[in-house]
Amino acid sequence: MLDEFSIIIPPFHAKRTIRVYLPKKYYLGEQSYPVLYMHDGKNVFRDEDAMGGVSLGLETYLDEIGIELIVIGIDANSSSEGRVNELKPSMQF
Repeated sequence: MLDEFSIIIPPFHAKRTIRVYLPKKYYLGEQSYPVLYMHDGKNVFRDEDAMGGVSLGLETYLDEIGIELIVIGIDANSSSEGRVNELKPSMQF
């Protein structure tokens, strides 16, 4: 199951979409699941959301294989300069 919602990221004063994949059995019990956090969330799950129209297809893959894992996809800044500024470490000397 894939759900998405938006949040404000305070350091960047920007709104980002968060995509959350939950295993099919998530709501059926009290089992714990490992969590994987991924950058460029719009490119992780579905082609129709991906930049360039091709995603990793992770939602379909996990559903087909049956891997029980929670995946959090965090959208990056859509501008090239903004993306680099958000994802690179700060270099202060």
